[in-house]
Amino acid sequence: MSVPPDGTSRPKWPAPFFHSGEGKDQDPLRINSWFNTVHRYISSFGIQDTDQEAFQYYRAYCREKALEKFTQYDNSQGAKTVNGLKRKFEGYFLPCPSTDTIHEQWLAVKPTTNGKTAQITDTVITLETLRDSLPPGTISDYSAKQRLLDAMDIKLKRDVKPHISSDTSFDELVEIAVKEMLSFTPQDSMVPGINTRMQYRM
Repeated sequence: MSVPPDGTSRPKWPAPFFHSGEGKDQDPLRINSWFNTVHRYISSFGIQDTDQEAFQYYRAYCREKALEKFTQYDNSQGAKTVNGLKRKFEGYFLPCPSTDTIHEQWLAVKPTTNGKTAQITDTVITLETLRDSLPPGTISDYSAKQRLLDAMDIKLKRDVKPHISSDTSFDELVEIAVKEMLSFTPQDSMVPGINTRMQYRM
């Protein structure tokens, strides 16, 4: 498995947490969050889920029972894909929580967490996890975009809005938001009226 290249221009997505397949990791929302976190992390290095090497990146963040189940799937017959791995893993988890509960959590995502401005990367992963946990088509791309904008820090939203249109997709909105977040430079903190942008910096 190759090592992701270094580069200051790369989006600084959080490193994935390890998935054990035990305890709290058996929660369906937890497994969706893990897949989304690994996906966003490797995508920031130009590696897509459909690339040959992507599959083994998911293995790198498995341990204990999850690693055992990954190995079983890897040794089974047929083509191995990330989507196939996800379906296989979902078979080991408890029934999904009700759609009403997930939708309530979707609407409850806010720009702040415990009084602090939430990192946009964390917000994106949370929203994607909740959206993926609902039946396909429940939340449209348009609704997802609006929800992400509503969950942004007001200063970040102000910088993002001039770069989007009605044709902007959810993924494009994410890229724009991360780019605007990364546009902060150390010199900005010395300019009056700009230092507050650090609140949404990672």
